Amino acid sequence: AVGAGLPAMLQIGEYLPLQLAAGQISLMRHRPQSRAFNMALSYGGYFTPSVDSLHVFGATFEHDRCLDDLQPRTDGHHHNLDLMPQGLRQFLGDPDPVQLAGRVSFRASTRDRMPAMGTLSPGRHVITGLGSRGLTYGPYLAYLLATRILSLPSFAELDVLEAVDWERFQKRDRKKGLIG
Repeated sequence: AVGAGLPAMLQIGEYLPLQLAAGQISLMRHRPQSRAFNMALSYGGYFTPSVDSLHVFGATFEHDRCLDDLQPRTDGHHHNLDLMPQGLRQFLGDPDPVQLAGRVSFRASTRDRMPAMGTLSPGRHVITGLGSRGLTYGPYLAYLLATRILSLPSFAELDVLEAVDWERFQKRDRKKGLIG
């Protein structure tokens, strides 16, 4: 659960090149008209039902943000509101970006945009590079990794397992003669 700090922590940066992108989400107190809203929307951004009186929506995708810059910005809130369909924005009373709260986190993705999963050494395993698709890829990769750890069949196609192999970059570079 170290996300963007994984390569440094495990000293595998040259073998698993991760690219980092900041994602700012916006938080808005529910409105009387949005309190009963009970479904998530996906529209190029996303908007969630109210949890603990807050709606979450967003998100930005910033490749040039410094890792220690975790403060939400008004321009990020503007971006997240601009992603929102006009009808939803009007339904919510056209929220003021200055009044919004938020959070910034960093997504880690690989250069080929496929996640990475596998065994680093006995007892050490990794799932990373999910980018903005953690809710989509995460459960399936967890299943694949669990079957590997337990030595059970996963019924996954070989090309799927090769596509998410955390060592694929090292194997490709070795095949091209770039490394020994």
